Amino acid sequence: MVNEEVNIFNEFLKDKDGQLVDLKSYFYTLTSNVIARLICGQRYDYDDPEMQGLMKVLKRVFADPRVGLVDMFPKLKWFPLFSASVKEFIHNEHFVLNIVKKHWKRHKSLFDPNHLKDFMDLFRYEQKFGTSEEKAGFTDHQMEWLGADFFLAGAETTSTQLSWCLHLYVYYPEHQAALEKEIIEVFGSEGEVTQAHKARTPFLNAFIQEAFRFKTTVPLVLKHTALCNTKLLGFNIPKGTTLIPNFYAVHMDPTIWPEPEKFNPYRHIDEDGNFVFSSKIIPFSMGPRSCPGEALARVETYIFLAKLLQKYKILPGDKPPHIDGSTSIVYYPKPYKFRIEQR
Repeated sequence: MVNEEVNIFNEFLKDKDGQLVDLKSYFYTLTSNVIARLICGQRYDYDDPEMQGLMKVLKRVFADPRVGLVDMFPKLKWFPLFSASVKEFIHNEHFVLNIVKKHWKRHKSLFDPNHLKDFMDLFRYEQKFGTSEEKAGFTDHQMEWLGADFFLAGAETTSTQLSWCLHLYVYYPEHQAALEKEIIEVFGSEGEVTQAHKARTPFLNAFIQEAFRFKTTVPLVLKHTALCNTKLLGFNIPKGTTLIPNFYAVHMDPTIWPEPEKFNPYRHIDEDGNFVFSSKIIPFSMGPRSCPGEALARVETYIFLAKLLQKYKILPGDKPPHIDGSTSIVYYPKPYKFRIEQR
């Protein structure tokens, strides 16, 4: 599905050849279509009104820095400066929720237990045929909010990470030749890109992993709560304490990463030219509460980036790209238009 979507995306970009393009806007459609196909078995055309509305909402939902502050300090939501941002966030959240509700209603009416096509069908199957104990968790409310979470969290973070990859690719031209050479050597100009090729693309893997480290998409992770009294690194943490992991600090720790402020993909390649996976780069969190979409996000980032660079030259626009970003819940690059040219 990921390959099919990026092939459609590359065809769509042909009409933009030689133009300045805000690629992140289209990344929302690209990632949302993968999620839509997984969740409800449907994709949208790029000019579909519902997809256009979803794109606008996804652009706004995590863009307001006040929302990020409220997430850290919930009582701020009662102050007028922040309450308006919270209301808009909730409005946008419910826009996505209503799209999911529509698809869920259709799935319930057309459900065929002998033909399970997507996540909603599987969920409906558990509703109807699971044990009484299992059924308690498979409510309509749960399905609707799960679907909304997939769109809100999955589309935004993957779109942002892809955008950072392109910003870094253009901002650091010294890495472009190695990346392009490897992609063409392994995949050719027309070949499909799959996970099976990963062992043959050490520099592409290293580039993506270094992008994950260098531009932490979610610097401060959503809040967690200590379930019991515990001690960590000599600190007493009482039960009920709110905990906010700082992934940015891990990714920029000079005791782990020499000169962490430098973007250097070669730090992830050993002396034999092999890619070295690092468990100390944790953009998806870690442990039992890590991001459930990690596997999908890694596949998307690898295939999207390889397929895009296989077909197009991504060039600077009228001015160099920004290397600094803006922070809300997500740390995202500032708006920028790349010039794209077919290879």
